[in-house]
Amino acid sequence: MSLPTTVETIIGYIRRSRQDLLREKKTNQDTLAEQHELISGILKRYEKEHGVHTELLSEIESGDSIEGRKEFKKLLEFLKKVSPRTVAVCVKELSRLGRGSMEEMGIITNILKRKHVYIITPYRVYDPQNKDDARMIDFYLFMARMEFLSIKERMVESRYTYAAMGRHMGGSSAIPYGYKLNERTQKLEPDERTAWVVQKIFHHYVVDKVGYNGISTILKKEGIPSPGGRGYWHPQTIRRILINRAYIGTLEFKKTYRQPEKNAEGKTIMKVYERAEHEQIIVPNAWEPIIDEDTFNKAQEILTGRRNSPTTRLDFEPNPLASLVICSTCNKKMIRQSGTQKYPKKDGTFSVYQKEFLMCKDCHIYVKYKSVEEEIIRILQEECIEVDPDILKERLKDLTDFSSIKKQDYDPAKQIEKLRAEIERHKDGLGNAGYKNTMGMMNDQVYELTVARLMREIEQKELYIEQLLAELQEEHTEGLDMDEVQFRFKTVLEYYLNGDFSKGEKNELLRGVFDYIVLEFISKGKFNLHVMFNPKMFFNATLH
Repeated sequence: MSLPTTVETIIGYIRRSRQDLLREKKTNQDTLAEQHELISGILKRYEKEHGVHTELLSEIESGDSIEGRKEFKKLLEFLKKVSPRTVAVCVKELSRLGRGSMEEMGIITNILKRKHVYIITPYRVYDPQNKDDARMIDFYLFMARMEFLSIKERMVESRYTYAAMGRHMGGSSAIPYGYKLNERTQKLEPDERTAWVVQKIFHHYVVDKVGYNGISTILKKEGIPSPGGRGYWHPQTIRRILINRAYIGTLEFKKTYRQPEKNAEGKTIMKVYERAEHEQIIVPNAWEPIIDEDTFNKAQEILTGRRNSPTTRLDFEPNPLASLVICSTCNKKMIRQSGTQKYPKKDGTFSVYQKEFLMCKDCHIYVKYKSVEEEIIRILQEECIEVDPDILKERLKDLTDFSSIKKQDYDPAKQIEKLRAEIERHKDGLGNAGYKNTMGMMNDQVYELTVARLMREIEQKELYIEQLLAELQEEHTEGLDMDEVQFRFKTVLEYYLNGDFSKGEKNELLRGVFDYIVLEFISKGKFNLHVMFNPKMFFNATLH
Protein backbone atom coordinates (compact mmCIF):
# COMPACT_ATOMS: atom_id res chain seq x y z
CA MET A 1 0.00 0.00 0.00
CA SER A 2 1.06 3.62 -0.52
CA LEU A 3 1.67 6.05 2.32
CA PRO A 4 -1.50 8.03 3.30
CA THR A 5 -1.46 11.81 2.81
CA THR A 6 -2.14 12.33 6.54
CA VAL A 7 1.47 11.38 7.36
CA GLU A 8 3.54 14.46 8.15
CA THR A 9 6.68 12.88 9.63
CA ILE A 10 8.67 9.72 8.96
CA ILE A 11 11.14 8.52 11.60
CA GLY A 12 13.84 6.11 10.44
CA TYR A 13 15.18 3.74 13.10
CA ILE A 14 18.25 1.52 12.74
CA ARG A 15 19.97 -0.89 15.15
CA ARG A 16 22.17 -3.94 14.95
CA SER A 17 20.53 -7.33 15.40
CA ARG A 18 22.43 -10.21 17.00
CA GLN A 19 22.88 -11.70 13.52
CA ASP A 20 24.43 -8.38 12.46
CA LEU A 21 26.90 -8.55 15.32
CA LEU A 22 27.89 -12.12 14.41
CA ARG A 23 28.30 -11.13 10.75
CA GLU A 24 30.50 -8.17 11.70
CA LYS A 25 32.82 -10.47 13.64
CA LYS A 26 33.18 -12.79 10.63
CA THR A 27 33.40 -10.22 7.83
CA ASN A 28 34.44 -6.95 9.55
CA GLN A 29 31.54 -5.25 7.74
CA ASP A 30 29.79 -2.26 9.34
CA THR A 31 26.18 -3.43 9.32
CA LEU A 32 24.97 -0.21 10.91
CA ALA A 33 26.46 1.80 8.04
CA GLU A 34 24.70 -0.52 5.60
CA GLN A 35 21.37 0.08 7.34
CA HIS A 36 22.03 3.81 7.43
CA GLU A 37 22.50 3.87 3.65
CA LEU A 38 19.36 1.76 3.05
CA ILE A 39 16.99 3.69 5.36
CA SER A 40 18.40 7.10 4.39
CA GLY A 41 17.63 6.31 0.75
CA ILE A 42 14.01 5.44 1.59
CA LEU A 43 13.59 8.61 3.67
CA LYS A 44 15.01 10.82 0.93
CA ARG A 45 12.62 9.31 -1.62
CA TYR A 46 9.56 9.92 0.57
CA GLU A 47 10.78 13.42 1.41
CA LYS A 48 11.18 14.24 -2.28
CA GLU A 49 7.96 12.61 -3.51
CA HIS A 50 5.61 13.43 -0.62
CA GLY A 51 7.22 16.50 0.97
CA VAL A 52 7.18 14.99 4.48
CA HIS A 53 9.65 15.75 7.26
CA THR A 54 12.11 12.91 7.94
CA GLU A 55 14.50 12.07 10.75
CA LEU A 56 16.88 9.15 11.36
CA LEU A 57 17.57 7.62 14.78
CA SER A 58 20.63 5.39 15.05
CA GLU A 59 20.96 3.00 18.02
CA ILE A 60 24.70 2.66 18.65
CA GLU A 61 24.34 0.44 21.74
CA SER A 62 21.26 -1.79 21.58
CA GLY A 63 20.19 -3.18 24.95
CA ASP A 64 17.81 -6.01 25.71
CA SER A 65 15.01 -3.76 26.97
CA ILE A 66 13.39 -0.44 26.12
CA GLU A 67 15.45 1.20 28.89
CA GLY A 68 18.62 -0.11 27.25
CA ARG A 69 17.72 1.38 23.85
CA LYS A 70 17.92 5.14 24.32
CA GLU A 71 16.95 6.13 20.76
CA PHE A 72 14.03 3.70 20.65
CA LYS A 73 12.80 4.98 24.01
CA LYS A 74 13.00 8.51 22.61
CA LEU A 75 10.97 7.34 19.60
CA LEU A 76 8.21 5.82 21.78
CA GLU A 77 7.98 8.99 23.88
CA PHE A 78 7.58 11.00 20.66
CA LEU A 79 4.86 8.67 19.32
CA LYS A 80 2.86 8.98 22.54
CA LYS A 81 2.47 12.73 21.94
CA VAL A 82 1.57 12.82 18.22
CA SER A 83 -1.84 12.82 16.60
CA PRO A 84 -3.03 9.51 15.06
CA ARG A 85 -2.17 8.78 11.40
CA THR A 86 0.43 11.59 11.22
CA VAL A 87 3.64 9.57 11.76
CA ALA A 88 5.31 6.59 10.09
CA VAL A 89 8.34 4.61 11.25
CA CYS A 90 10.83 3.27 8.71
CA VAL A 91 12.87 0.14 9.57
CA LYS A 92 14.82 -2.53 7.69
CA GLU A 93 12.36 -5.18 8.88
CA LEU A 94 9.58 -5.44 11.46
CA SER A 95 11.74 -7.43 13.87
CA ARG A 96 13.96 -4.33 14.38
CA LEU A 97 11.17 -2.95 16.57
CA GLY A 98 11.29 -6.05 18.76
CA ARG A 99 13.41 -7.28 21.69
CA GLY A 100 12.60 -7.25 25.37
CA SER A 101 9.90 -8.85 27.50
CA MET A 102 6.37 -9.76 26.35
CA GLU A 103 5.16 -6.86 28.48
CA GLU A 104 7.36 -4.47 26.50
CA MET A 105 6.20 -5.98 23.22
CA GLY A 106 2.65 -5.20 24.34
CA ILE A 107 3.62 -1.59 25.08
CA ILE A 108 5.09 -1.19 21.59
CA THR A 109 2.11 -2.69 19.71
CA ASN A 110 -0.38 -0.70 21.79
CA ILE A 111 1.35 2.59 20.90
CA LEU A 112 1.54 1.64 17.21
CA LYS A 113 -2.16 0.77 17.07
CA ARG A 114 -3.45 3.56 19.30
CA LYS A 115 -1.55 6.24 17.41
CA HIS A 116 -2.10 4.50 14.05
CA VAL A 117 1.61 4.59 13.25
CA TYR A 118 2.43 3.26 9.80
CA ILE A 119 5.50 1.06 9.44
CA ILE A 120 7.62 1.37 6.30
CA THR A 121 10.04 -1.39 5.24
CA PRO A 122 11.97 -1.64 1.94
CA TYR A 123 9.26 -3.98 0.64
CA ARG A 124 5.93 -2.58 1.85
CA VAL A 125 4.01 -0.29 4.18
CA TYR A 126 2.15 -1.83 7.16
CA ASP A 127 -1.06 -0.36 8.60
CA PRO A 128 -1.52 -1.40 12.28
CA GLN A 129 -5.29 -0.88 11.97
CA ASN A 130 -5.49 -3.39 9.12
CA LYS A 131 -6.23 -6.85 10.56
CA ASP A 132 -3.84 -8.71 8.27
CA ASP A 133 -1.06 -6.19 8.80
CA ALA A 134 -1.69 -6.17 12.56
CA ARG A 135 -1.26 -9.96 12.63
CA MET A 136 2.00 -9.64 10.73
CA ILE A 137 3.29 -6.99 13.15
CA ASP A 138 2.34 -9.09 16.19
CA PHE A 139 3.86 -12.20 14.59
CA TYR A 140 7.20 -10.59 13.74
CA LEU A 141 7.51 -8.95 17.17
CA PHE A 142 6.66 -12.26 18.86
CA MET A 143 9.19 -14.14 16.73
CA ALA A 144 11.81 -11.48 17.48
CA ARG A 145 11.18 -12.05 21.17
CA MET A 146 11.39 -15.85 20.84
CA GLU A 147 14.59 -15.60 18.82
CA PHE A 148 16.09 -13.28 21.41
CA LEU A 149 15.22 -15.69 24.26
CA SER A 150 16.55 -18.66 22.31
CA ILE A 151 19.85 -16.95 21.55
CA LYS A 152 20.16 -15.74 25.13
CA GLU A 153 19.50 -19.23 26.49
CA ARG A 154 22.09 -20.76 24.16
CA MET A 155 24.62 -18.12 25.19
CA VAL A 156 24.00 -18.78 28.90
CA GLU A 157 24.28 -22.54 28.43
CA SER A 158 27.51 -22.16 26.44
CA ARG A 159 28.97 -19.91 29.16
CA TYR A 160 28.22 -22.57 31.80
CA THR A 161 29.66 -25.30 29.57
CA TYR A 162 32.85 -23.36 28.88
CA ALA A 163 33.18 -22.44 32.55
CA ALA A 164 32.93 -26.11 33.51
CA MET A 165 35.81 -26.72 31.08
CA GLY A 166 37.91 -24.21 33.02
CA ARG A 167 37.58 -21.29 30.64
CA HIS A 168 37.30 -17.75 32.00
CA MET A 169 33.75 -16.47 31.42
CA GLY A 170 33.76 -13.37 33.61
CA GLY A 171 34.67 -10.87 30.91
CA SER A 172 37.76 -8.68 30.67
CA SER A 173 36.79 -6.57 33.71
CA ALA A 174 36.72 -9.70 35.90
CA ILE A 175 40.25 -10.89 35.08
CA PRO A 176 42.02 -11.06 38.47
CA TYR A 177 44.98 -8.76 38.99
CA GLY A 178 48.13 -10.73 38.24
CA TYR A 179 46.59 -12.67 35.35
CA LYS A 180 46.01 -12.09 31.64
CA LEU A 181 43.58 -13.85 29.31
CA ASN A 182 44.75 -16.12 26.53
CA GLU A 183 42.25 -15.23 23.79
CA ARG A 184 42.80 -18.53 21.98
CA THR A 185 42.27 -20.91 24.91
CA GLN A 186 40.08 -18.58 27.02
CA LYS A 187 42.27 -19.57 29.96
CA LEU A 188 43.95 -17.28 32.46
CA GLU A 189 47.74 -17.10 32.44
CA PRO A 190 50.06 -15.41 34.96
CA ASP A 191 50.99 -11.91 33.83
CA GLU A 192 54.72 -11.57 34.37
CA ARG A 193 54.26 -7.81 34.89
CA THR A 194 52.01 -8.15 37.95
CA ALA A 195 51.95 -11.79 39.15
CA TRP A 196 55.00 -11.12 41.34
CA VAL A 197 53.07 -8.36 43.14
CA VAL A 198 50.39 -10.88 44.16
CA GLN A 199 53.12 -13.20 45.46
CA LYS A 200 54.67 -10.26 47.33
CA ILE A 201 51.31 -9.45 49.00
CA PHE A 202 50.86 -13.04 50.19
CA HIS A 203 54.48 -13.18 51.42
CA HIS A 204 54.08 -10.00 53.49
CA TYR A 205 50.77 -11.23 54.91
CA VAL A 206 51.69 -14.87 55.64
CA VAL A 207 55.45 -14.75 56.33
CA ASP A 208 56.03 -11.20 57.58
CA LYS A 209 52.64 -11.00 59.40
CA VAL A 210 51.94 -7.54 57.95
CA GLY A 211 48.29 -6.36 57.85
CA TYR A 212 46.34 -4.77 54.98
CA ASN A 213 47.33 -1.22 55.87
CA GLY A 214 50.99 -2.11 56.25
CA ILE A 215 51.07 -3.88 52.88
CA SER A 216 49.32 -0.89 51.33
CA THR A 217 52.03 1.41 52.68
CA ILE A 218 54.84 -0.88 51.48
CA LEU A 219 53.45 -1.06 47.94
CA LYS A 220 52.96 2.70 47.86
CA LYS A 221 56.49 3.40 49.05
CA GLU A 222 57.93 1.05 46.44
CA GLY A 223 56.01 2.83 43.70
CA ILE A 224 53.93 -0.19 42.69
CA PRO A 225 50.67 1.01 41.06
CA SER A 226 47.36 -0.47 42.20
CA PRO A 227 45.16 -2.58 39.85
CA GLY A 228 43.42 0.67 38.91
CA GLY A 229 46.73 2.32 38.06
CA ARG A 230 46.79 4.60 41.11
CA GLY A 231 49.58 5.07 43.60
CA TYR A 232 47.46 4.25 46.65
CA TRP A 233 46.38 0.67 47.38
CA HIS A 234 43.09 0.50 49.26
CA PRO A 235 43.36 -2.06 52.08
CA GLN A 236 40.20 -3.80 50.81
CA THR A 237 41.85 -4.34 47.44
CA ILE A 238 44.55 -6.28 49.26
CA ARG A 239 41.95 -8.24 51.20
CA ARG A 240 40.12 -9.20 47.99
CA ILE A 241 43.38 -10.53 46.57
CA LEU A 242 44.06 -12.57 49.71
CA ILE A 243 40.67 -14.35 49.57
CA ASN A 244 40.51 -14.92 45.79
CA ARG A 245 40.86 -18.64 45.00
CA ALA A 246 41.70 -17.80 41.39
CA TYR A 247 45.31 -17.40 42.58
CA ILE A 248 45.56 -21.14 43.33
CA GLY A 249 44.17 -21.90 39.85
CA THR A 250 40.54 -22.47 40.93
CA LEU A 251 37.70 -21.22 38.73
CA GLU A 252 34.54 -20.16 40.59
CA PHE A 253 31.50 -19.33 38.48
CA LYS A 254 27.77 -18.90 39.09
CA LYS A 255 28.31 -18.57 42.85
CA THR A 256 25.76 -15.83 43.51
CA TYR A 257 22.60 -14.37 42.07
CA ARG A 258 20.80 -11.04 42.40
CA GLN A 259 17.14 -10.71 43.26
CA PRO A 260 14.95 -7.60 43.56
CA GLU A 261 13.27 -7.22 46.95
CA LYS A 262 11.25 -4.62 48.80
CA ASN A 263 12.89 -3.03 51.82
CA ALA A 264 11.12 -1.75 54.94
CA GLU A 265 10.24 1.51 53.15
CA GLY A 266 8.72 -0.34 50.20
CA LYS A 267 11.58 0.51 47.83
CA THR A 268 12.94 -2.12 45.46
CA ILE A 269 16.57 -3.03 46.08
CA MET A 270 18.81 -5.72 44.60
CA LYS A 271 20.05 -8.29 47.11
CA VAL A 272 22.86 -10.75 46.47
CA TYR A 273 22.44 -14.37 47.55
CA GLU A 274 24.78 -17.35 47.34
CA ARG A 275 23.59 -20.18 45.14
CA ALA A 276 23.19 -23.73 46.39
CA GLU A 277 26.43 -25.73 46.15
CA HIS A 278 25.09 -28.01 43.39
CA GLU A 279 24.38 -24.93 41.23
CA GLN A 280 27.87 -23.47 41.57
CA ILE A 281 30.64 -24.23 39.09
CA ILE A 282 33.94 -24.85 40.88
CA VAL A 283 36.87 -26.10 38.78
CA PRO A 284 40.20 -26.76 40.59
CA ASN A 285 43.42 -26.55 38.53
CA ALA A 286 41.65 -24.60 35.78
CA TRP A 287 44.81 -22.61 35.05
CA GLU A 288 48.34 -22.12 36.31
CA PRO A 289 48.36 -20.91 39.93
CA ILE A 290 50.29 -17.89 41.13
CA ILE A 291 50.12 -18.91 44.81
CA ASP A 292 50.65 -22.42 46.17
CA GLU A 293 47.78 -23.93 48.17
CA ASP A 294 49.77 -24.12 51.40
CA THR A 295 50.46 -20.36 51.36
CA PHE A 296 46.86 -19.58 50.39
CA ASN A 297 45.44 -21.78 53.18
CA LYS A 298 47.74 -20.14 55.73
CA ALA A 299 46.44 -16.74 54.62
CA GLN A 300 42.86 -17.92 55.15
CA GLU A 301 43.76 -19.20 58.62
CA ILE A 302 45.19 -15.79 59.53
CA LEU A 303 42.09 -14.07 58.13
CA THR A 304 39.78 -16.37 60.11
CA GLY A 305 41.86 -16.02 63.26
CA ARG A 306 41.78 -12.22 63.10
CA ARG A 307 38.05 -12.30 62.52
CA ASN A 308 37.09 -14.77 65.22
CA SER A 309 39.77 -14.40 67.90
CA PRO A 310 39.48 -11.31 70.13
CA THR A 311 43.25 -10.93 70.52
CA THR A 312 44.83 -8.41 72.84
CA ARG A 313 45.64 -6.29 69.77
CA LEU A 314 41.96 -5.39 69.50
CA ASP A 315 42.06 -3.71 72.90
CA PHE A 316 44.18 -0.98 71.38
CA GLU A 317 41.89 -0.43 68.40
CA PRO A 318 39.48 2.50 68.30
CA ASN A 319 35.76 1.78 68.35
CA PRO A 320 33.81 2.33 65.09
CA LEU A 321 32.68 5.85 66.09
CA ALA A 322 35.95 6.96 67.71
CA SER A 323 36.85 10.67 67.14
CA LEU A 324 33.92 10.99 64.76
CA VAL A 325 30.97 12.35 66.76
CA ILE A 326 31.08 15.91 68.16
CA CYS A 327 28.84 17.46 70.81
CA SER A 328 26.83 20.36 69.33
CA THR A 329 27.00 22.33 72.59
CA CYS A 330 30.74 22.41 73.30
CA ASN A 331 32.19 21.17 69.98
CA LYS A 332 34.24 18.51 71.76
CA LYS A 333 34.50 14.90 70.68
CA MET A 334 32.15 12.48 72.40
CA ILE A 335 33.70 9.37 73.87
CA ARG A 336 32.48 5.83 74.32
CA GLN A 337 31.63 4.69 77.84
CA SER A 338 30.60 1.16 78.75
CA GLY A 339 29.77 -0.57 81.94
CA THR A 340 27.89 -3.43 83.57
CA GLN A 341 24.64 -2.82 85.41
CA LYS A 342 23.13 -5.34 87.82
CA TYR A 343 19.43 -5.47 88.63
CA PRO A 344 18.17 -7.56 91.54
CA LYS A 345 15.55 -10.24 90.81
CA LYS A 346 12.87 -11.57 93.13
CA ASP A 347 14.74 -14.84 93.63
CA GLY A 348 17.74 -12.97 95.01
CA THR A 349 19.88 -13.30 91.89
CA PHE A 350 20.86 -10.47 89.59
CA SER A 351 20.25 -9.69 85.91
CA VAL A 352 23.40 -8.34 84.31
CA TYR A 353 23.23 -5.87 81.43
CA GLN A 354 26.11 -4.46 79.40
CA LYS A 355 25.50 -0.77 78.68
CA GLU A 356 27.30 1.27 76.04
CA PHE A 357 26.99 5.05 75.57
CA LEU A 358 28.46 7.98 73.69
CA MET A 359 29.14 10.65 76.26
CA CYS A 360 30.18 14.30 76.42
CA LYS A 361 31.95 14.70 79.75
CA ASP A 362 31.86 18.51 79.74
CA CYS A 363 28.12 18.76 79.03
CA HIS A 364 27.17 15.66 81.06
CA ILE A 365 24.99 14.23 78.26
CA TYR A 366 24.97 10.70 76.93
CA VAL A 367 23.08 8.68 74.31
CA LYS A 368 22.99 4.99 73.53
CA TYR A 369 25.98 4.05 71.39
CA LYS A 370 23.93 1.57 69.34
CA SER A 371 21.27 4.19 68.57
CA VAL A 372 23.87 6.60 67.15
CA GLU A 373 25.43 3.85 65.04
CA GLU A 374 22.00 2.83 63.68
CA GLU A 375 21.21 6.45 62.76
CA ILE A 376 24.51 6.77 60.87
CA ILE A 377 23.67 3.59 58.93
CA ARG A 378 20.19 5.01 58.15
CA ILE A 379 21.73 8.25 56.86
CA LEU A 380 24.05 6.30 54.56
CA GLN A 381 21.25 4.09 53.26
CA GLU A 382 18.39 6.57 52.88
CA GLU A 383 20.11 9.92 52.37
CA CYS A 384 23.18 8.84 50.40
CA ILE A 385 22.36 5.64 48.50
CA GLU A 386 18.59 5.55 47.91
CA VAL A 387 18.17 9.29 47.31
CA ASP A 388 17.88 10.78 43.83
CA PRO A 389 21.41 11.58 42.52
CA ASP A 390 20.51 15.21 41.74
CA ILE A 391 19.16 15.77 45.26
CA LEU A 392 22.30 14.21 46.76
CA LYS A 393 24.50 16.42 44.59
CA GLU A 394 22.79 19.54 45.94
CA ARG A 395 23.18 18.32 49.52
CA LEU A 396 26.87 17.71 49.03
CA LYS A 397 27.39 21.40 48.27
CA ASP A 398 26.27 22.24 51.82
CA LEU A 399 27.55 19.14 53.61
CA THR A 400 31.07 18.96 52.16
CA ASP A 401 33.67 21.65 52.69
CA PHE A 402 36.01 21.03 49.76
CA SER A 403 37.96 24.15 50.62
CA SER A 404 38.52 23.10 54.23
CA ILE A 405 41.62 21.11 53.35
CA LYS A 406 43.22 24.39 52.37
CA LYS A 407 42.58 25.95 55.76
CA GLN A 408 45.33 25.92 58.33
CA ASP A 409 43.67 23.33 60.55
CA TYR A 410 43.15 20.96 57.62
CA ASP A 411 46.22 21.76 55.51
CA PRO A 412 47.57 18.37 54.34
CA ALA A 413 51.17 19.60 54.47
CA LYS A 414 50.80 20.66 58.12
CA GLN A 415 49.01 17.41 58.92
CA ILE A 416 51.91 15.47 57.38
CA GLU A 417 54.41 17.43 59.48
CA LYS A 418 52.39 16.75 62.61
CA LEU A 419 52.04 13.03 61.85
CA ARG A 420 55.75 12.63 61.21
CA ALA A 421 56.50 14.21 64.58
CA GLU A 422 54.09 11.76 66.23
CA ILE A 423 55.78 8.84 64.44
CA GLU A 424 59.14 9.93 65.82
CA ARG A 425 57.65 10.04 69.34
CA HIS A 426 56.30 6.50 68.85
CA LYS A 427 59.74 5.32 67.69
CA ASP A 428 61.26 6.88 70.80
CA GLY A 429 58.63 4.98 72.76
CA LEU A 430 59.79 1.73 71.15
CA GLY A 431 63.36 2.45 72.20
CA ASN A 432 62.25 3.33 75.74
CA ALA A 433 60.19 0.13 76.00
CA GLY A 434 63.17 -1.92 74.85
CA TYR A 435 65.36 -0.29 77.51
CA LYS A 436 62.81 -0.96 80.26
CA ASN A 437 62.46 -4.58 79.15
CA THR A 438 66.22 -5.08 79.14
CA MET A 439 66.54 -3.53 82.64
CA GLY A 440 63.74 -5.70 84.01
CA MET A 441 61.42 -2.75 84.50
CA MET A 442 58.86 -4.28 82.09
CA ASN A 443 58.00 -7.99 81.75
CA ASP A 444 57.98 -9.68 78.32
CA GLN A 445 54.19 -9.78 77.98
CA VAL A 446 53.74 -6.08 78.68
CA TYR A 447 56.68 -5.32 76.39
CA GLU A 448 55.17 -7.28 73.47
CA LEU A 449 51.78 -5.58 73.92
CA THR A 450 53.41 -2.16 74.07
CA VAL A 451 55.47 -2.80 70.94
CA ALA A 452 52.40 -4.12 69.10
CA ARG A 453 50.42 -1.00 70.02
CA LEU A 454 53.19 1.41 69.01
CA MET A 455 53.85 -0.43 65.74
CA ARG A 456 50.17 -0.26 64.86
CA GLU A 457 50.11 3.48 65.62
CA ILE A 458 53.16 4.01 63.39
CA GLU A 459 51.63 1.93 60.60
CA GLN A 460 48.33 3.83 60.70
CA LYS A 461 50.02 7.23 60.72
CA GLU A 462 52.34 6.27 57.86
CA LEU A 463 49.32 5.17 55.86
CA TYR A 464 47.57 8.45 56.58
CA ILE A 465 50.66 10.34 55.44
CA GLU A 466 50.55 8.44 52.15
CA GLN A 467 46.90 9.38 51.74
CA LEU A 468 47.62 13.03 52.44
CA LEU A 469 50.50 13.04 49.97
CA ALA A 470 48.13 11.64 47.37
CA GLU A 471 45.60 14.29 48.36
CA LEU A 472 48.09 17.07 47.62
CA GLN A 473 48.28 15.81 44.03
CA GLU A 474 44.50 15.78 43.54
CA GLU A 475 42.40 18.66 42.33
CA HIS A 476 38.70 18.71 42.99
CA THR A 477 36.32 19.84 40.25
CA GLU A 478 32.64 20.61 40.25
CA GLY A 479 31.53 17.80 37.92
CA LEU A 480 30.97 14.95 40.37
CA ASP A 481 30.07 11.59 38.83
CA MET A 482 27.11 10.81 41.10
CA ASP A 483 26.89 7.17 39.99
CA GLU A 484 30.46 6.70 41.19
CA VAL A 485 29.78 8.63 44.41
CA GLN A 486 26.69 6.57 45.27
CA PHE A 487 28.54 3.38 44.39
CA ARG A 488 31.23 4.35 46.91
CA PHE A 489 28.62 5.00 49.60
CA LYS A 490 27.02 1.63 48.86
CA THR A 491 30.37 -0.17 48.98
CA VAL A 492 31.29 1.38 52.34
CA LEU A 493 27.91 0.46 53.85
CA GLU A 494 28.13 -3.10 52.51
CA TYR A 495 31.63 -3.49 53.98
CA TYR A 496 30.56 -1.97 57.30
CA LEU A 497 27.49 -4.22 57.71
CA ASN A 498 28.70 -7.46 56.17
CA GLY A 499 32.50 -7.31 56.00
CA ASP A 500 34.76 -9.27 58.32
CA PHE A 501 36.37 -6.21 59.87
CA SER A 502 37.60 -5.27 63.31
CA LYS A 503 36.31 -2.23 65.19
CA GLY A 504 39.30 -0.18 64.13
CA GLU A 505 38.82 -1.07 60.47
CA LYS A 506 35.16 -0.08 60.69
CA ASN A 507 36.26 3.25 62.13
CA GLU A 508 38.54 3.74 59.11
CA LEU A 509 35.59 3.05 56.79
CA LEU A 510 33.39 5.67 58.47
CA ARG A 511 36.15 8.26 58.68
CA GLY A 512 36.70 7.80 54.96
CA VAL A 513 33.09 8.94 54.42
CA PHE A 514 32.51 11.50 57.16
CA ASP A 515 34.67 14.46 58.13
CA TYR A 516 32.75 14.72 61.38
CA ILE A 517 29.24 14.18 62.75
CA VAL A 518 27.61 16.70 65.09
CA LEU A 519 25.24 15.23 67.68
CA GLU A 520 22.47 17.58 68.82
CA PHE A 521 21.03 16.32 72.12
CA ILE A 522 17.26 16.93 72.44
CA SER A 523 16.15 14.91 75.45
CA LYS A 524 16.70 11.49 76.94
CA GLY A 525 16.86 9.00 74.10
CA LYS A 526 16.33 11.69 71.45
CA PHE A 527 18.96 13.37 69.32
CA ASN A 528 19.70 14.64 65.81
CA LEU A 529 22.82 13.98 63.75
CA HIS A 530 24.25 16.56 61.34
CA VAL A 531 26.91 15.07 59.07
CA MET A 532 29.78 16.66 57.17
CA PHE A 533 31.33 14.49 54.48
CA ASN A 534 35.05 13.91 54.08
CA PRO A 535 36.07 15.71 50.84
CA LYS A 536 38.57 12.94 50.10
CA MET A 537 35.53 10.68 49.55
CA PHE A 538 34.92 12.46 46.25
CA PHE A 539 38.45 12.64 44.85
CA ASN A 540 38.70 10.72 41.55
CA ALA A 541 34.86 10.75 41.33
CA THR A 542 34.74 13.64 38.89
CA LEU A 543 33.85 13.84 35.24
CA HIS A 544 36.84 14.66 33.04
